[in-house]
Amino acid sequence: MYILAESLKTEPKNASIKRENGAFVITDGVEGVQVDIPASVKLLTDYFTEAWEYTGEETFEVVAEVAQPEITSEMLSKIQSKLGSFTTKFTAGNDRASNIKVASGNINGTILMPGEEMSASTSMGKGTAANGYKMAGTYLNGETVDGMGGGVCQVSTTLYGAVLRAELEITERSGHSMTVSYVKPAEDAAISDGYKDLKFKNNTNSPIYIEGYTSGGSLTFTI
Repeated sequence: MYILAESLKTEPKNASIKRENGAFVITDGVEGVQVDIPASVKLLTDYFTEAWEYTGEETFEVVAEVAQPEITSEMLSKIQSKLGSFTTKFTAGNDRASNIKVASGNINGTILMPGEEMSASTSMGKGTAANGYKMAGTYLNGETVDGMGGGVCQVSTTLYGAVLRAELEITERSGHSMTVSYVKPAEDAAISDGYKDLKFKNNTNSPIYIEGYTSGGSLTFTI
C-alpha cells in the first residue's frame, strides 16, 4: 500500500515568471496529488474485512487530496511596477567582465516571496571554474591580487544599489578593505565566501523579481 501510494504521489509545480523583450511572461503552476496513506489503509482494511466479495477483479479508490503549488500565477501577476534600479560600468572583454556576466546571470530571474531573505553569495554560486568563473583581480588584505571569480563584488555592489532604491530591508552588508572605482565610497557591498555577504529581505506584501544583465560595459540590476 505504501509503495503504491508513493507511485501515485505527484509534486505540485510552482508557477514561474520570466522577462522577455521588456515584458513579463507567466507560466501557470501545476497541481499535485497527495495520498492520505493512513486514511486509505483504513478504508482498504474495512473494505476487505466488512464488504469485500471476490468477483475476479476489484477496483479500490485511495483517499487523496490536491496539493496546491506554493507560488501561483495570481501571486506572480502582482509583479508589475519597478521598485528600484542601479547601473555600474566596467571594462568589457576580459576575464573580470566574464565573471560579472556569469554572476549577474545566476541572479537574474530570482523571485523573492514576501518575507524571504536572499544571499547574493549563495545566488551567485561558489567562485570555481566548474561554475564558469575565471581568475581576475580581486581585493585581499588591502591588496589587489588574482583570484577565482574576481569582479563578483561589483555584481553584489550593483545589486545593493538597486535594493537600496527599492527600499528593501538590508540584513547583511560589508564594505571593501579598499575603495572601489565603480561606486562612491560607502556604496559598495563586498562578497567573500564564508566571510562577507550581501543579504536582504523582501519586506513588501508581494513577490519581487530581480533582473540582472550586462550590456557592453554596463551592469544593471532592477527590482
